[in-house]
Amino acid sequence: MDMELQIVESLEQFRVLKMYEHPIEPEDDLKVAELPGKWEELLEIADKKDFLVLGYKDRFARSTQQIIETFKQEVQKEYENYLSNGPGAEHVTLD
Repeated sequence: MDMELQIVESLEQFRVLKMYEHPIEPEDDLKVAELPGKWEELLEIADKKDFLVLGYKDRFARSTQQIIETFKQEVQKEYENYLSNGPGAEHVTLD
């Protein structure tokens, strides 16, 4: 959305320059006129790329969930070990 607003602003600025007959390089005028089309092409390419990597994203999310579950279990085991053998356990003395 920000980029689209910037494109519209650029088009408007060039329109005002033309309105007041300010000299504009023809190639600059052409480049500004092409901006909306190029932006649409980029959006289309991005959507296609996003669609192509959907499978990878899904597999990555599932494998990450598995890693998280394993990590949670390991942390729970360590916490239980800490509670039973750590400094607060009844059988542990400071001596």
